[in-house]
Amino acid sequence: MMEVRWDRYPLLAAVPSARTWLTIQGNLGLASATIDAYGRALQDYLTFCTNRQIDPAVATREHIAAYVGDLAHRPRAMITSPSSCSLRSRLYRSAYPHHRPLLT
Repeated sequence: MMEVRWDRYPLLAAVPSARTWLTIQGNLGLASATIDAYGRALQDYLTFCTNRQIDPAVATREHIAAYVGDLAHRPRAMITSPSSCSLRSRLYRSAYPHHRPLLT
C-alpha cells in the first residue's frame, strides 16, 4: 500500500470522492510515479473546476468538453507530454463512467 502525499494535491485532498479514488489506485499497487501523475492531473482538473465555479461531483459533458478545450489551448510546456491528454482522458472515464464519450 502506497502513502499518497496529499500536501501535493490540496484540492484533491479536500474532495472525498477524489481522495478515495486516488487512495484506491495506490492500494492497487500502482507505481508511485503513476499515482503522482494521476494526482497532478486531478489537481489540474479540480483547479479548472474551482476557477469556473463548477462542482466536479455534478460536472456535465459540457464542463468536461470545456476542460478538454482548455487543455488544447494551453502552451505545450504546460502539457508535459503527449500522453498527458490520454492520461486525463482515462481519468475522466474512470471518474465519470456514467457519461458517454464526448466524441461518438
